[in-house]
Amino acid sequence: MSVIACAIAFASTSGAETPEAAIDAAEAAAEQEQMQRILSDFVRAMSSGYDILEGVHDRASADAAAPKVKARFAIISELEFGIQYMDEETVVNALATAGVTEQRLTAIRTRIIDARYYGSLALATALNASLTEVLDPGKVTPELIQTVGSELQATLQGKINGISGGPGLTEESAWKMGADPAALDLIPTIMDTLPHIEKVDQKLVRTQEGPIYGRMTYLLPREDKVYEMQMWFDITEIILAEEAAAQAAEEEEQERPVNVPYDNEDTEDTEEAADSDETTQELPDLTEAVETLPEPATIYTPQQKQAAIAEFARINADEVAILSAVHDCATADTAARQIEPIMARLEAIGNILPHVSYMDILEAMEALHTSPDTLRNEMRRIDAANYFGSAALRRVMSRN
Repeated sequence: MSVIACAIAFASTSGAETPEAAIDAAEAAAEQEQMQRILSDFVRAMSSGYDILEGVHDRASADAAAPKVKARFAIISELEFGIQYMDEETVVNALATAGVTEQRLTAIRTRIIDARYYGSLALATALNASLTEVLDPGKVTPELIQTVGSELQATLQGKINGISGGPGLTEESAWKMGADPAALDLIPTIMDTLPHIEKVDQKLVRTQEGPIYGRMTYLLPREDKVYEMQMWFDITEIILAEEAAAQAAEEEEQERPVNVPYDNEDTEDTEEAADSDETTQELPDLTEAVETLPEPATIYTPQQKQAAIAEFARINADEVAILSAVHDCATADTAARQIEPIMARLEAIGNILPHVSYMDILEAMEALHTSPDTLRNEMRRIDAANYFGSAALRRVMSRN
């Protein structure tokens, strides 16, 4: 396995004489700059990520490293598409120059796996590891099902209107989804209530008694053990309605008559065309025939880029501070008014951001003690609370 594959698994023109040639040269230069930025960010993210992992030696350091490692591996994943079009030797040499070699990656990965991620679910999640690689399996008991079920029902109170049943941990207590397919949108809401779960399987179960279920099998971590459990959804009415509609459409298609044209259809038109020496042709839109030269790429100075990076990090930190204070409708309405001018600040630098380094942005965020996940988690918290009833905050965040 190459060093690139190993890493990802663990996660000039001169004298242009025409405007067209000048633009082609500018576009080629911009593309080259973009590829260099991709390679630079890829190498920096790899090097930084594995530097952090080398400092992991216990549960506390693993938990602390997890968000930083996750952010860097997200950048690696984002850049992987561009990297695969580069010469592999160039990429390997750039990684090696930064101290990222296959031997080093293998040593770090082996140590962390052998230590079972030091018991850190956060680090295991950041590295896309299975819960079974971290925790020993536990036995599912009726007491555990009752406890988890009670917690589910309490947490979901008022969030899943339109369905009945539950808590869904057994076939007998399946969620009854009714006949409206829109109810299926509530399944993620229910599953997301279970913390840190890992989906193992998803099946459509048809019983001899008649009910049809959607059955999720998942791993639930709890008290240093991992339990394989199930979530059942009674979707009988939805499935039967879909099958009836499909059957009716098929029968309608089979019964539809085939229209066969008469032999003399359009004969008159054909004869008139044959008697005429003239031919007609659709006249193209001459306004579209003139090719418009694209605008030349904008060149931003290092100072402009650095200012945009710093401003983006401040915007992120400001949004986190505003959203973290939201806990009821009044504070949500206040947050909506505060976020409006922040969105204007973001729009002001929007054209520069595609030209800056991902790693520069991430490191600027971390210098302000925040990260992309910090803001994302606050947004998810508020979304799960239905924006605390604030239409204004819902409107603002939908544009964010």
